[in-house]
Amino acid sequence: MTDNRSFEYVIGTLPPKERQALAIALTHKPALRAQVTFWEDQFMGLEDTDLERPPPAHTWRKIQARLGTASPRATPVRRAFWTWLPASLAALALFALLVFLPQTPAPAKTDYVAVLLDNAGQAYVTALASEAERRMHLQWQVDTLPDAASVQLWAVSRRDGQARSLHVFEQAEARLALSDAHWRLVQDADHLLLTLEEPGGSALDMPSDQQLARGVCVRLEDS
Repeated sequence: MTDNRSFEYVIGTLPPKERQALAIALTHKPALRAQVTFWEDQFMGLEDTDLERPPPAHTWRKIQARLGTASPRATPVRRAFWTWLPASLAALALFALLVFLPQTPAPAKTDYVAVLLDNAGQAYVTALASEAERRMHLQWQVDTLPDAASVQLWAVSRRDGQARSLHVFEQAEARLALSDAHWRLVQDADHLLLTLEEPGGSALDMPSDQQLARGVCVRLEDS
């Protein structure tokens, strides 16, 4: 069982059968328990954060339309907006934003988030994608990318399992413009993948076996 599976187990995005298998494995695999404990510790205390971010105006209009009540005043994230998301997605989004905020402004509205982990289970890059901006905002947790090679970002489809290229990085870019075709790849992505490729990217238009990082792609809310 990989560190990526442990991460997905903690945030609640692991498929039911895999989750059950991992839960059984936890009873007799101390190393796996340590991985799960590590990720649980990362999210512990997020509920008590002082981060405040009022929800978009249309959120309250939708709530009012369903409940037939007056719109409440905007309240802190932990008391309002996140209560309308599954708890696991809220934790993931908060984690991504807390990683993001110290260095780079997050997009005004985030539709998809992915935290790509390396083979040791450490965050390699956090990706936040905004449909309104048609951009992907990237926060790298590494100082530099590997020399004498290219790093390629792939979207792995939930429909057919195929990996399709999103971008080839020669340096750690903070923002990535997304074409209509690339946005559709993000919408269909089960997870994002970073691989090490020859300079200029994969000549075969498929990822190499030199995987740098991988992370589940989570949709935060309907447009």
